[in-house]
Amino acid sequence: MASEQISTSANSAEASAFAQASSRLGWGDPQIGSWMARLMVVTALVYSRCLRNEFVFDDHDWAKNQYVGRWSFIWKSFVNDAWWYLDPAHPPQSAYYRPLLDAWAAINFHLFGLNPIGWHAGMIVLYLIVVWQVFRVASMLALDRWTGLLAAAFFALLPIHAESVAWPAAICQPLLAIFELGAFELYLHRADTAASDADRVRLLVLSMILFAGALLSYESAVVFPVLIAMHAFLLSAQIRDAGNRSIAERVRAAIFAMLPYALEVAIYVAVRVMVLGFISRANPHNPHPLNAIEVALTIPGAIWGYLMLLAMPWRAGPVHLIDIAYSVTAPAFYLPAAGLAVVCGAAILMLHNHPHRRLYLFCGGWFLIALAPMLNLSGLFPQSAIEDRYLYFPSFAVCLIAADLTTVYARTVETRARQVQAAVAVVLALFAVITFHAESIWHDDAVLFAHYIDEGPEVEFWRYRYGVALAERGDYANARVQLETAKRLDPSDATDRYDLGLVYDDLGDRKAAVRELSAALERLEHPAADNFIRLALIADAAGDAAARESALKHSALLPGGADAADLARAQLFFHHGDSKDAEAAMQSLIRRAPGFEPAWAAYGSMLVSWQRYDEALTAYRHAEQLAPDAPLLHYVIAFALHHLNRQPEARAECEIAIAGAPAEPKVRALMAAIEAADRKR
Repeated sequence: MASEQISTSANSAEASAFAQASSRLGWGDPQIGSWMARLMVVTALVYSRCLRNEFVFDDHDWAKNQYVGRWSFIWKSFVNDAWWYLDPAHPPQSAYYRPLLDAWAAINFHLFGLNPIGWHAGMIVLYLIVVWQVFRVASMLALDRWTGLLAAAFFALLPIHAESVAWPAAICQPLLAIFELGAFELYLHRADTAASDADRVRLLVLSMILFAGALLSYESAVVFPVLIAMHAFLLSAQIRDAGNRSIAERVRAAIFAMLPYALEVAIYVAVRVMVLGFISRANPHNPHPLNAIEVALTIPGAIWGYLMLLAMPWRAGPVHLIDIAYSVTAPAFYLPAAGLAVVCGAAILMLHNHPHRRLYLFCGGWFLIALAPMLNLSGLFPQSAIEDRYLYFPSFAVCLIAADLTTVYARTVETRARQVQAAVAVVLALFAVITFHAESIWHDDAVLFAHYIDEGPEVEFWRYRYGVALAERGDYANARVQLETAKRLDPSDATDRYDLGLVYDDLGDRKAAVRELSAALERLEHPAADNFIRLALIADAAGDAAARESALKHSALLPGGADAADLARAQLFFHHGDSKDAEAAMQSLIRRAPGFEPAWAAYGSMLVSWQRYDEALTAYRHAEQLAPDAPLLHYVIAFALHHLNRQPEARAECEIAIAGAPAEPKVRALMAAIEAADRKR
């Protein structure tokens, strides 16, 4: 009897705890909270597929750069552009100031190393937080929690969000949404007529802090004050309670509401100019930027393209081509312009007497204002001017309109409720299936760029990236085809030719490799010493002594190149079987440049080949002190320890290497060998 009472009491406590959690999740409504919990679980399951994805595209430079493991990387990102680490000697490397983007990368690296599962899991967690915020803000705007729940459901499973969740480098979109939705929710609480003066001040400060986070995550946050002004003009509690206030009074209310945020934008712009040296600029890597007239004429096509992505969710993907309009007589201008006019006209006719017309007008403004920074087409590549992730924050407005129209329609006639519920369930199920499939597009670089090629087979950059991805897979024959196509599409591109030269080397055609590498290095704006070293080693293998010496000479003239050139000469001795001169050259280099980590690592590898494992371990330990965050150094240390039969130490080093380079097969193979040696002991 006592045990039954204890069990009943425990069950009651669990039920009470669940009810409290549901109430909090549903913002005071346990039933809504229960449905929100289900939505969260379904969303997490749908996006669980991306946990199998690798790093793709910009992830490699962003997540794997040589500085990300240093804590100084975070503060340096606050005083540099978003891609400064690509070439710290020649800043800025981009027109982006996104320090929180780089801070997120550093945190992920320290938590998960280079294991992409952790990075993807973090994206899913952030997305679930955004979904909950969508529910809260939508509920406040619509004054209805069921509408907020449905808006959150549409948002959670909308297929165009797959890119912003499945691709770690797209983290700026979830970060922007978290900070802006949080700032907007606090603004809504502050706009409540029941708030005290002290609460208003506190809410304003917190809202502005979150808005600062949005500005430091993504540049498009600068339009947030306009959203505030539009809400104050159309929907604020003061406007609703006062009836038909004059236009002048509403304008004053809008200006007063947006002013603190506008001042914050001004401060952000000043900081941006201090860091970058400019407010904005066209992408210097874009060979054919659009002029102002072309941008203006192409904007209707871009807006139409985004609306079609929302209307046809099965088109979710990495990129969507757009036709550039060069005159008002071009179909690329007048067809989408006419389509937009028809859509706007139809919306006005259908909704001008709707009781929620102000809400819908606000949502339409939200969509266009949030999308406006993405319509600065001169700063984008024409072949990638429309991308799914640009709809991440603007899509909130569309989800809210769809949810409100659905709930209002369902409540007009009681018999419609079940039909609407069934229709919504079908739509959400279709969204879930499409989203689950879309995540696979970002599985790896080869899969991703194959989709790019399907969309635009004549785009040189996509051919190039597809070729590089195939080369990384070891498919050198097909990589050569793609890189040769890229070279044909743009013969002046030095990067295409450089990587084509490397593929020729992998295929054993070293004369062609020397030809392409030499031509590429003549065109590269800031070639590195390592580029010339690579050419020297390949030229030596091709028997081209003149090209080898020329490359070494060029390397020695670059910063840090003299040490790299001496290291290359030592390696050439080694490759030619001259062990004595190779070791003498290495020891001379190490004495002269003891802080040159590549020399210690290369010397260790030579000693391993000579089976002098004790000395190799010493050399590797020196290299580790100079570059403690390099995972493959831990691999070679483990290799030396394994051959010295120091298996516990080898295992520990190998585990560090696996954490930093989980996809590296030779690291896994070494761990298997260490475990086999342990079993024999």
